[in-house]
Parts: sequence; C-alpha cells; structure tokens
Amino acid sequence: MASLPRFGSYTTIPPDEPGMQISKTNYGNVAVLKIEGPVIEDKIESLRETIVDVVSRGRRKVLLDLQNVPFWDSAALEWLQEFVRTMSFDGTELAVCALNEVGNDIFKVTLMDTFVLVYETQEEGLKGMAK
Repeated sequence: MASLPRFGSYTTIPPDEPGMQISKTNYGNVAVLKIEGPVIEDKIESLRETIVDVVSRGRRKVLLDLQNVPFWDSAALEWLQEFVRTMSFDGTELAVCALNEVGNDIFKVTLMDTFVLVYETQEEGLKGMAK
C-alpha cells in the first residue's frame, strides 16, 4: 500500500476515482471520518477499508461526518445498516453526524435513523460518543 500524504492531523485518503474523499482525525477515543462526495456502491469498499483500518488501530468509536455528502444510493445504505450491525457485535460504536437536508430525508425515509445513532453536529457527536 502506498504511503498517504499527511496534512496536519488529517490523513487524506485519495479515492480510486473522483467522487468520494475521506479525511480522518482522532479526538480522544473517537475517530472522526469526514466524507465528501456521494456515497455510492462503487465507493463502499474504500469507506469500509478506512473504518476497518481505524478500528484495527484501537479506535472503537467512529463518527462519520456526512455534512458534505450530497447523495446515498440504496446499496450504500444497505451496506451501512449491515456494517453497523456487524461492528456492534465487535464492540465498535459507529454513529453519523451533520447530515444535510437530503441526507436527513434519506435517513428518515429509509428508517436508517433507527439503526444508526445520528447527531446534529460533529461537536454533539463527539460529546455523545466520549462517554
């Protein structure tokens, strides 16, 4: 695996193709993954690998900041639901924050907000998960 460029406390994970980008930062015992771009079936593996990498490094609390995600396709939503269930068996807590209006609507219509803990802001998510 090629080394990744570092920018301050962020590590930028370049996507396989233009579209989704993931930045990660640790705040205490919580890893925040800031996602930019659409979360679609073709990009799920990149997101899964990033989360697994974070967890393998000892972080058991992962907060996905979705403020800049304009779209989720059904495959990505299905994957997220199953992934949250699988990770909870392993003792890992995964939550989302900062859903934009579209993301909020998608999570409510698909009932994803019943499977995944949703926080209004990253700050709120960090406080909630730090407990």
